[in-house]
Amino acid sequence: MKFYFSLIIVFILLKILRKNNLFFFYFILGSVSSFLIMLYFGGDEFEILLKHIISFFMYHLTLYIPRASVLEDYFLINISLKDGSAMSWIIDYECTGIVEMLVFYSLLLFYPIKDIFYKTKYFIMGTIYLITANILRMFVILFSVLKFGENIFYFSHVILARIVFFILVIILYYNVFTKKHVRQQLVGDLYDNK
Repeated sequence: MKFYFSLIIVFILLKILRKNNLFFFYFILGSVSSFLIMLYFGGDEFEILLKHIISFFMYHLTLYIPRASVLEDYFLINISLKDGSAMSWIIDYECTGIVEMLVFYSLLLFYPIKDIFYKTKYFIMGTIYLITANILRMFVILFSVLKFGENIFYFSHVILARIVFFILVIILYYNVFTKKHVRQQLVGDLYDNK
């Protein structure tokens, strides 16, 4: 009940902010609240969908990698190490990239461009890009462990692969949210156009 009351308050605040042309605050409140709403209502189902998608692609891509396999139905990646031992890791909540994807959707939803074609195009392209970036992140972990052994797993998973993923996310954000506005900015003296 408290959640639905909060939802009504947020919608009222969004209406007030938009009516008074406070677009920055409208964007911030709308993005944050839509992220929380999407996470609350669809997070579990979306996470399972992303696990299936990532497992599917990882399964088919690891068919060409010796010493690596994926149990697609169990979201499990198996690695045979050089010393004859084996290790596995589960594609879980963190490995799906769900948080980054929902943040992207929330920002795009309230981004101040009214062109629905632009938003739809970047919704689809951004989804494909983020899934691909996340699979690349998984491969950074996989190849690190194959090359250096299981001792590198924590570093690769928590630091190296995450840095690669976030650089790719920043590239996406730049191309979707910043590049268009940078191109439209005036450069030089404002009085050059006399």
